[in-house]
Amino acid sequence: MLIQMKFSDRIGVTKPKTFVQLNGMDESLKNCLWNVFLKHISASIEDLYDEIIGDFFKKPVRNSEWDDFALFNRSKHCLGEIEKLYFALEWFDIYNFIEFIPNTDFFRNATSHRKNQTKNFITDCNKYLSRELSGYRFVNTHLVPITNVEEIKAVEDAFAMSETHKNLKGIKIHLDTALATLANKKSPNYRNSIKESISAVETACRTLTGESTLGDALKKLTNKNIYIEAV
Repeated sequence: MLIQMKFSDRIGVTKPKTFVQLNGMDESLKNCLWNVFLKHISASIEDLYDEIIGDFFKKPVRNSEWDDFALFNRSKHCLGEIEKLYFALEWFDIYNFIEFIPNTDFFRNATSHRKNQTKNFITDCNKYLSRELSGYRFVNTHLVPITNVEEIKAVEDAFAMSETHKNLKGIKIHLDTALATLANKKSPNYRNSIKESISAVETACRTLTGESTLGDALKKLTNKNIYIEAV
């Protein structure tokens, strides 16, 4: 999608959006995120229904009429129920909802097809979060406040590397934990986030070099003119 200034903004009839949405969410963003949910998740809605209704909304799942619904009507019923609940949410619970989806058991215990489904969901969410000037972005499966685009890209690259290189998958646990503690806006645990980030670096260095300690691993990397610098 090419994002550019609208015609009406260019001629001064309307004003482009310039504020960053940090402590609220306008209707445009709420609608866009719902549309992303429909686009990527509706095909799996029956499989996700129990988790969304029972675990996120904490409502009773299904009812006595459930078995009477034809397949199409069951999916329609699921989406209709979730839509009503979604549009009644406060802005912060909209973010809770979209973050909940890629972290459901259905997607975390994923086949390659579901992993692509999750990736596409997150990519489109980030596209609209950016376009509508949200102050938050997905990094891996967590929503975090924007600090620096380059920093976010570096974390995303690290997750991608841990997924594609079998020998480096051990660092994903540390990165997940570091990101989860940092994403807790109300009470971010910076010390533990830093600790887990360092553990991820140590694991990567030891795996790449075959050494048993970080010190020996760094020496071997330095001998190969590979340096790790704090930024």
